[in-house]
Amino acid sequence: MLVFVKKAIILILIGLCTPKMILAKKLCNDSIIGANLIKKAEAIVNQKSKYDSAVIYLKEALPYLENCEQDELFVFALNGIMLSYYRADILDSTRKYSALAMKIARERLPETSDVYLSALNNLGVFRYRTGDYQGA
Repeated sequence: MLVFVKKAIILILIGLCTPKMILAKKLCNDSIIGANLIKKAEAIVNQKSKYDSAVIYLKEALPYLENCEQDELFVFALNGIMLSYYRADILDSTRKYSALAMKIARERLPETSDVYLSALNNLGVFRYRTGDYQGA
């Protein structure tokens, strides 16, 4: 139990969890691993031309987050993959992960969720960049 409490405190401190989330649902070890991988990817993604490394960490996080039903973190990771591909100008992969993030967000998140709105915004930005002004 002490290990769980320490991990929960770390998640709260790094901003990936709120105390309310901890109380509402005990996080399994997989979600801790997934959250840590996301944090590593975030640190890397801001470095120029390190997008491929960020994508590796984010893709590695996906099964951990999905197994624990961490829907917001799962969509957050998909958004991170999409943005990494977007910044690297790999548009086919950007399209794929943007659509996947939005699909999962529509299925599993409330429309008022920050992560849902972020996925919607990212999809709009991508569509605008590719000339799909109607879809944006």
